[in-house]
Amino acid sequence: MGQYFYLGQQQGSAFEVVFVEIGSHVEGSVLDNCNLGEALVSGTFTYPSLQFVKTYISVRIDPVEYRGTMNEDGTVIAGNWYIRPRSKGSVGIMGTWIATR
Repeated sequence: MGQYFYLGQQQGSAFEVVFVEIGSHVEGSVLDNCNLGEALVSGTFTYPSLQFVKTYISVRIDPVEYRGTMNEDGTVIAGNWYIRPRSKGSVGIMGTWIATR
């Protein structure tokens, strides 16, 4: 279970995530607790760093890049997320996230 927040906002959106680890590669799925629905994730994990891209299945939203760090006992991962700007000179969207086992 986890939650992500938009930069400058205290309320976020909850999500459930399942990761499958194959060596340093991770893949899985996310179900957001909002109208965005399900997404697929793919990335890398080398303790303590996790990086992945979340791509929504049924809505047209640009891929979301996630970076995070796992705590020492492996129960919490926290970090930042980012959606790249669509055009030169525009601003991306970013925020923070946290997930627990």
